[in-house]
Amino acid sequence: MNGKRLRRIALRAAGLVAVGLGFAVLLTGYATKTLDDDLLLTDRVRAEDVQRGEIHYLGTPPATDHAFLERVMALAGDRITCRAGRFTLNGKPVDGSCPRDVDVTVLPGQAFVEDRQGTATVDLAQLGERVVWHTGTDVETPPLPGKLTGAIVLLVLGPLLFFADGIAALVAAAASGRAGKAPIGAN
Repeated sequence: MNGKRLRRIALRAAGLVAVGLGFAVLLTGYATKTLDDDLLLTDRVRAEDVQRGEIHYLGTPPATDHAFLERVMALAGDRITCRAGRFTLNGKPVDGSCPRDVDVTVLPGQAFVEDRQGTATVDLAQLGERVVWHTGTDVETPPLPGKLTGAIVLLVLGPLLFFADGIAALVAAAASGRAGKAPIGAN
């Protein structure tokens, strides 16, 4: 096997591996949802990995006919209060507004959340889908997560590697075609 053929095989194999890895990340790491015409990208998360400030997608709960988002305000052991429409977490002011006065110490296995309906304490098991990216007009669209950006790079790089020898031949042909032409105005 000559060196050129071996290089072509290696580039094609690398291209296929890159595409496969890109799709593996997309298919195993994320789910897409829609909510009020916004596209959401969610990542599965274990209850013990839920953190304050995260937004979680809650599918259609049994008592409602509409899915919604919840922002995690406090976790087990935290004391969250609201007075005059402003929150404090463990005595320190935090962003958010509440429709009613609250004074809650969050129990183990639970989280205090804020959503369109107000505030509530929920089981951490309900918060299994963390929103990692979204479109929407009411808040700024965040940058794509690094893992997803890497997957997109692999999906673009894979075909380029797979067809590298063909792309190189096209570039060389285009360059040689221009090399034989006289510059405009050279007559």
